[in-house]
Amino acid sequence: MPAGPRQQSNAMLYTLITFVALFIIAVTAAIIYYVKAEEYRTNSINLQEQKDELATPREWTQRGSLVGAKSKQESYLGKMIGGLDQMMLLTLGAPVTEGSAETKVAAVQAKYTDFINNLRAVEPNMIEADPNSTGLLRAASQITNRLENVNAANAELKKQLDELQGSFDATTTNWRETEKNLLAEKDKIQNQYDQVQQDYSDLKAQLEKTTDEQVRMLRTELDEQKSDYRTLNDLLLKTQAQLGQAEQRMQLALQKVRNMEPLPDMEVAAYKPDGEILLIDERTGIVHINLGSDDRVYPGLTFSVYDKSAPIPQTGEGKAQIEVFGVEKNFSSARIIQSNPKKPIILGDLAANLIWDKNKANMFVAAGQFDLNNDGMIDAHGKEEIENLIRQWGGKVSDSVSVDTDFVVLGAAPQAGRKPTFEELEIYPNAMKDWEAAMQNLELYQGIEGRARALSIPIFNTQRFLYLIGYESLARRPGAFQAVNQ
Repeated sequence: MPAGPRQQSNAMLYTLITFVALFIIAVTAAIIYYVKAEEYRTNSINLQEQKDELATPREWTQRGSLVGAKSKQESYLGKMIGGLDQMMLLTLGAPVTEGSAETKVAAVQAKYTDFINNLRAVEPNMIEADPNSTGLLRAASQITNRLENVNAANAELKKQLDELQGSFDATTTNWRETEKNLLAEKDKIQNQYDQVQQDYSDLKAQLEKTTDEQVRMLRTELDEQKSDYRTLNDLLLKTQAQLGQAEQRMQLALQKVRNMEPLPDMEVAAYKPDGEILLIDERTGIVHINLGSDDRVYPGLTFSVYDKSAPIPQTGEGKAQIEVFGVEKNFSSARIIQSNPKKPIILGDLAANLIWDKNKANMFVAAGQFDLNNDGMIDAHGKEEIENLIRQWGGKVSDSVSVDTDFVVLGAAPQAGRKPTFEELEIYPNAMKDWEAAMQNLELYQGIEGRARALSIPIFNTQRFLYLIGYESLARRPGAFQAVNQ
């Protein structure tokens, strides 16, 4: 039975061989797997290192938001390279050179640095000192602002240039006109010079005559003037003689007339009333007179009020003075500005104003020195204020007396004084002129007074005049005549 155990030994041998083979295979497989695993691990480490070089874990996680959307055919790195190329294209323009990103950025940086340096060389104050702190857009903004300022300055300069051009054109026109006028003036002066030269030549020729001829000519002219003077003197003496005879005849005629019938009172017209009192309100101090707008009455006109039962006194002083403030068609309202308590206004009392007349404009002549406010001082413009008052109230004013003159108002006679001595003239050289002017005013005053008396024209002094126009009390108030003049 020896064959039985041998068969069992072969099976175990085969089993052992199979086990060994499988062990070898497993070890081999494990070795291969280990080697591959180590290779994969090494590759993984290398890939991780490459990944870390490309981006940090945070950047890798946010690569989509950092780089932006990409197509399937693009990589994130390619997307970034494309963006960099686009920035270079916008910054430097085409073409975009090939090279690394570092090279491209360095090229842009170099171009930008050159640009900033060149710009600062042209305009130092335009760009900051450190090129690295100045961005391209900031530099462009500064350049734009500078350009706008330059454009604005250019526009302003153009405007000023246009104004200067206009001014220059106007100046040129004026200069041409001035040149034309100067040339005309030059011609005029030249003609005058020629005339003067001719007169000089004539005078020189005259001077070259002998002394006897000049004396003879002067004597001839003197004889002719003496003859003319004698003729004029004879004519003047004849005229004076005729005037004296005419005055004598006129005086004789006037005396005969006076002997036959006395002269009429020429001042009657001055004492003629203009209206009468219609109504009296003693409480308010207001009266109404029978003169209205139909009679040419106006506000501001004054009247003196006189007793109805007595004639107007020669002094002209009435019992009251009134001033019109309201005018109706046929009557006027007036306030009482001065009255005599012992002689109150009653119905029917008379109202009169020497200047004003409802039918005509009286002609006045004023002369002399006036004290209108009765303060003892001569008013510098008294005559002018009297004349302005007359015009204001409808009268007329003349500088000389004539047959058309109705009334004459005379102030105090001008004071001429004595003629200044030689010593006084040395101290005050204008004394003679002042004395001559004073004498001229005095002669004018005396001439007006004399002619008025010769023509029997009524003459009133300052107080009588103010009484007869109802303005005596108002004249004492400060600014009374200035108010009238306005």
